[in-house]
Formats: sequence, C-alpha cells, structure tokens
Amino acid sequence: AFLGAFNDGSNTGVQFLLEPGPNARLYLRAEGNQTRSLTTSAGSINAEEWSHIAATYDGPNLRLFVNGVQVASSTGSTLSNFEPWQYPMVLLARNVMGNIDAQHSGQVDDLRIYNYAKSQEEIGQLYFDVSGERVCLYRPTFDFTGDCKVGIDDFVLFASEWLENGLYPLEP
Repeated sequence: AFLGAFNDGSNTGVQFLLEPGPNARLYLRAEGNQTRSLTTSAGSINAEEWSHIAATYDGPNLRLFVNGVQVASSTGSTLSNFEPWQYPMVLLARNVMGNIDAQHSGQVDDLRIYNYAKSQEEIGQLYFDVSGERVCLYRPTFDFTGDCKVGIDDFVLFASEWLENGLYPLEP
C-alpha cells in the first residue's frame, strides 16, 4: 500500500495501493460502510518499471492515472460522515484498526498528497515535469493509429476502410 488507515467498525477508511497484476487501487470508506473504489485495468502498469501513478477524488468522481494519462474513472455518490481517525495514517503500508500490514515492497520517490483533486491537465504536467515525456490527453478525431497525431498512416487506414466498405466507387 502507498498509504492507508482504517478505523474500528465500518466507518472511515482509505487505501491507495498496488495490487497483483500490478494494478493501482483506490478505496474509500465513510460512516455506515459507504464505500467507493476504483482499480486500473490489467496491463496499465508494468512490473519492474518506473511508473507515475496518481489518484483523485472530488466527491462524485474517482480517477486513476498512469504515466499522466487517465486510465480509469467512476462517478457515484459522494461519501459523507467521515469520522476522525482512531489510528494514524500510514505511508507505504496501511493501518487496519491498529495493525500495520500490506507494506509496500517496491521503491517510491516523490510521493505527493494534495488536499484537492488535480485536473487531468495538471496530472499530465506532473508526469511531464518528472519524466520529460509528453502525454496525449485529447486524442484527435482521425487518429486511427493511437499516436496522438493525424498523419499519412491514419489517412491510409481511413482510405483502405473507405474502399473496402464501398463508400467510394471503384469503377467510374
């Protein structure tokens, strides 16, 4: 776990961790066992490779980012009635009702926690600031190759589909 703490019973809890796969997971729990969670899809994080992982929560929205790009999101009810912490919030492990477990076994550099949800653009900028690599936040409409640019390769794919579907007559 990157961080986590759980009170006694079924109230306040939070956990942000890397699960087998590996997949990033954000789990939140409020009074009365109200829960929200989100997990990245398989293959979005590579084992034994540096990754920039971010999670945001702004009430109805949970979002997970890998290497500056949003890879999972959900919209649901806003959690309310968080109780004060009974046990300390633990970094690089979790504290479940006074028991420290799920210790993070990898390396972490530059752990940041904000008291507000960053935007998709801000997460992309954080990744760029650390890696120097630009990310494609908004893929152009005719980008069929997934490289965030519209070029000759995209035109070739478009034209071949156009001809195969009979949208352009081959005979005059």
